[in-house]
Amino acid sequence: MTKGELFELLVDFDDDMEIGFAYPSGDYWRTTIVKNISEVSEEYVKFSSYHEEYVLPKEDAEDSQEDTKAMIVLR
Repeated sequence: MTKGELFELLVDFDDDMEIGFAYPSGDYWRTTIVKNISEVSEEYVKFSSYHEEYVLPKEDAEDSQEDTKAMIVLR
């Protein structure tokens, strides 16, 4: 999803509404956790074939920039 696509989805909501990020807890009951977003930053991410998702490379990793791409990351 691009920043523009996200903006289009959010434009009709009240400006005072909080934004949360939902993710699975991994617990037995399959609870979905919703966390407040407290930080927005540009990060370089790398696709992990093991996770089949983008991940933040470890700080001590010696991966080349060719394997990464810039992405807006919400935390």
